[in-house]
Amino acid sequence: MDYIGDDLEALAGLANYRSWILSEFTPYLRGRVVEIGAGIGSFSLGILDFAARLELIEPAPQLFAELRRKFGDREHVAVRQLTAEQWAAETPAGGCDAVVMINVLEHIEQDRAVAERIFQALAPGGHFLVFVPALMALMSNLDRKYGHFRRYTRDGLAAMLAEVGFEVGRAQYFDALGMLPWLIVNTWLGQTRINPRLAALYDAVGVPLTRGLERIVAPPAGKNVIAIARKP
Repeated sequence: MDYIGDDLEALAGLANYRSWILSEFTPYLRGRVVEIGAGIGSFSLGILDFAARLELIEPAPQLFAELRRKFGDREHVAVRQLTAEQWAAETPAGGCDAVVMINVLEHIEQDRAVAERIFQALAPGGHFLVFVPALMALMSNLDRKYGHFRRYTRDGLAAMLAEVGFEVGRAQYFDALGMLPWLIVNTWLGQTRINPRLAALYDAVGVPLTRGLERIVAPPAGKNVIAIARKP
């Protein structure tokens, strides 16, 4: 399936949601950073200031073109049209200090094989920063439309990363409140497009609420899983 990225346009304006995810990752961004599946660059802009060199990897032609338009003239940014597997196959061992994958790993059928190659590509002490959709009970036609092979559990993702060799400093469910609207709108009602108005409403009201609650207590379940894994 050719991924056209229309969901990225709908999500691009969700400032609270984007800020929340990035705030979890920025303490680990340093040196040579790679964002795999950079899309239209919504998260790349937030990563930019923390990287000595930033490499943006995106296979979809129209998204790659948008990345080149936004970042092509920046001296410390390289934009490359590659799949995660292609990038992993050609990157030298120890070639980067952090790899970011936000809503990407679920698109890769052989996710463990790519995680193994990312482990090799990281320098010792480097971090693999992962954000994925959670819980197969929330699997929907929207997931399938965008080529998701799976949704993850917290423990399953952590176990896979540990088996590869990572020290998993944190693996946690994320956005517990978001489970309910996703379940109703996408899983039960079968919507296959993101409604920009509903998404903006949740970003304005739901995200600050659930973010505040999750500062106090880690949720037992969530719409997503976030993981921070370190190469020893």
